Amino acid sequence: MWTFIKNSGIFVLGSVLSKLIAFIMLPLYTAVVPPTDFGYYDLSVTYLTVICESLFLNIWVVILRRMYKGNGQEARALQAGSLIFLGSTAVYALVLAVLALSVEIRHLWLIALLGIVQSINYVYKHACRGMRRNWDYAVSGVVASLVMMGMNVLLLVGLGWDFRALYVSTIAAFLCEIVYIEARVGVAHVMASSPWGRAVPALARTMLALAIPVGLNALVYWTINSLNRAVVGAVMDLSHNGLFAIAMRFGAVMMLVIMAMTYAWQDLAFERGREHARFFGRASAAYGAALLVGLALLIPVLKLVFPWAIDAQYAGALAVIPFALAVSTLSGYSNFLVNIFYAIDKNTDTLWAIGIAGLVNVACVFPMVHYWGLIGACTSTILGYSAGIAYMLRRLRTEIDMRVDPRGPLAALGVVALAMLSFQLGSALVNALVALAIMALAGAGALRLRRR
Repeated sequence: MWTFIKNSGIFVLGSVLSKLIAFIMLPLYTAVVPPTDFGYYDLSVTYLTVICESLFLNIWVVILRRMYKGNGQEARALQAGSLIFLGSTAVYALVLAVLALSVEIRHLWLIALLGIVQSINYVYKHACRGMRRNWDYAVSGVVASLVMMGMNVLLLVGLGWDFRALYVSTIAAFLCEIVYIEARVGVAHVMASSPWGRAVPALARTMLALAIPVGLNALVYWTINSLNRAVVGAVMDLSHNGLFAIAMRFGAVMMLVIMAMTYAWQDLAFERGREHARFFGRASAAYGAALLVGLALLIPVLKLVFPWAIDAQYAGALAVIPFALAVSTLSGYSNFLVNIFYAIDKNTDTLWAIGIAGLVNVACVFPMVHYWGLIGACTSTILGYSAGIAYMLRRLRTEIDMRVDPRGPLAALGVVALAMLSFQLGSALVNALVALAIMALAGAGALRLRRR
């Protein structure tokens, strides 16, 4: 128990700080980088993500799983994974050559370098976890975040660069993270010092067979988590893409709350099984209500923060923020339910759930963006996650007779509606008073739950 809590705290430290720094940098980004340029950067990263996940097959995840099996096979897993990675890199280079010859893409080689450095970084970070060096894993994330922040300030403010600085600072941050992990853990040293035998190519073939479905699963996740950014760029323009990117970064604030709650929930859920349906049902109701109250609190708070943190040229992003927060909230609740399926050993249902969510989003996103713009992009994702959540709740009721009392979540949904009304119509004073009232309500609810 203590080991799990300690490791969870370490992971939260690294993840929370990186997301917090990304949020802290928003005033600089919005003051210096025009919406069109920020939209281009965000859209290029969106496309880069799907290309890398398609070609590299998330091999780092398979490497981690193989390393976790132990039996002294950590080095061999890294060696076999590196063979697959080299093959993917060759295909990646070929794709880049075709793009360079056929399409004019601004800063193509910076984007290409970001893709390969990011993929190597993922291998290193997963290898670090596979070697049980959790503290180094967390510290490396902190180092990367600080380097990225410092490089952005230097390049954007000190040297007056354009949005190329965003690519360069991210590449520099990933490289520093790789160097730190190599110095502390020695991933390359472990691979080089272990003999390469005939077993390595054989293991590489086995890992490739495992990596293909993992890569496909990552693509399905892309349809619900990132596709809408590409649709905004295609249906609207890069300027709106920039506004959308800023609004979605506000959703990361919600993820800070969700992350800590998820680790705590995993600790409880993974100790239980199918026979604990009543516990899972009560926890699902409480967690849903807590997330919705957190959403309700952030809506008026961010309405107050926005004018101070974001430059006027991004003012159009303000109206999208409540919907971006709602997307993060539903994503968090979806992940909560996924952990219940893991606890009862029904992993396949989670793939169906995210597939349904992605399918609904794909079906809705184009018409909704066409008619409702950026809010339509968020609404489409909300509908997708809602469909996936409805499927999981139905399956849990069928599998373990899990029943969720809707009264708490529905009451919290009423509080969200009040916060939305305050956001749309209220002054700064009204939003401040609503935020204080919701904070008091949340405190009273927490005390009541503790007594129970």
